[in-house]
Amino acid sequence: MSAGTASAYNRQVMDAADGSYAAMVAFEAELLRIRDSLQAMEEHYRQVEGANAELWGRL
Repeated sequence: MSAGTASAYNRQVMDAADGSYAAMVAFEAELLRIRDSLQAMEEHYRQVEGANAELWGRL
């Protein structure tokens, strides 16, 4: 690969704010936020269900 081709690739793919690398980095960040949200939802669900099981177990 020529130096010119490598330079053009880096400008268009790796360095551009709207390039594919930036899109993949943004997608990864979005997936991490989704994962964190799902983990928080699961934790809340488990707390509520644990409290419900305790309450119904006493009735």
